[in-house]
Amino acid sequence: MSAYVIFICKQLKSKEHFNQYNRLAREASKGFDIKVRSFYGQVEVLENIAAEGVAILEFVDLAQAQAWYQSEAYQEAKKQRDLAGDYIVLITEGLNIPS
Repeated sequence: MSAYVIFICKQLKSKEHFNQYNRLAREASKGFDIKVRSFYGQVEVLENIAAEGVAILEFVDLAQAQAWYQSEAYQEAKKQRDLAGDYIVLITEGLNIPS
C-alpha cells in the first residue's frame, strides 16, 4: 500500500537554510522510489492552519517512507529544515483502489 510524507510549512524563516535542506533532501532520496506529488506550489488554506507551502512525496509503502525519513542522510537534511522554518510533517498510508 502506498504511503505519503506530507510537509506543511507553517512559516518559512530562512530561504538560505531551505535551499540547503532541499539540496540535502534530494541527495537523501537517492536509492528510494519517490514520486513528488506536490512541491511548494500555490496554497489556499481553507481551515484552521497557517501554511506557506506544502510538499507531498509518495512512497511504495509505509516501511519505505519511514526508512527514508529515519535515514541518516535525511536526518542531516532535517537539521537544515528545522532552521529554515516551522513545519508539520506527517506520514500516512494511501489506498489501493483498483482502476
